[in-house]
Amino acid sequence: AVVSTQSTGVSVVIVFYNEVPTLLMRTLTTVVQRTLPRYLAEVVVIDDDSEIDISEEILEYSKSQRVPIKWLKNEYNMGIARSRKRGISEASGDTIAILESHMEVADLWLEPLLDIISSKPNAIAVPN
Repeated sequence: AVVSTQSTGVSVVIVFYNEVPTLLMRTLTTVVQRTLPRYLAEVVVIDDDSEIDISEEILEYSKSQRVPIKWLKNEYNMGIARSRKRGISEASGDTIAILESHMEVADLWLEPLLDIISSKPNAIAVPN
């Protein structure tokens, strides 16, 4: 993938509501472990006012990671679109990847998307 030396990297935005903690942790783990460090600026996790509080697990996990994990909790359930918009506005990377909270990424998942974006900077890249 070709990424500008001026790039601040990719911010991965993940929104969840009442997600099973192990599924969310699996998503976070695969994103951090399977994304090359030079591309990953941060992971922004937004809790859309879940009834299940897993903030302790996320905060504890984030302490041992090589990439910042930014934890945000909505004061009320804003819905997925507004929560994603909030995550995007809080992100520091110049490229945003929006992921579901109950998935695993594969090795080298990000590079094909960055190739598309580097050739067409205003593109929205979607994996096959």
